[in-house]
Amino acid sequence: MAIQKITAENFQSVVLNSDKPVFVDFSATWCGPCKVYHPTFEAFAEANADKARFAEVDIDECSEVAFKYGINAVPTTVIFSGGEPVDHVMGAVNEYTLNILLDRVLM
Repeated sequence: MAIQKITAENFQSVVLNSDKPVFVDFSATWCGPCKVYHPTFEAFAEANADKARFAEVDIDECSEVAFKYGINAVPTTVIFSGGEPVDHVMGAVNEYTLNILLDRVLM
């Protein structure tokens, strides 16, 4: 699977210490739009695994990470580069939008 599940314990090593940009999907199991967005995010992750890393945070299981990054709506995708959040998008966006974000972070 191209998407790694994030916990409070592995957030630093998977996201902040990554040598590639990391797209982090903040979501929740009870969230309808998250369920709609997940297949899009998963397909995008598989198609772009050579350019970036992809991870998901369940805001109920890992609330401290969601709180630290000001996540107040799900789904929200935050793009990290060099250990810092550099961009984000809220909502169940399409692959076109994700490609724009990827292009921006790779420039």
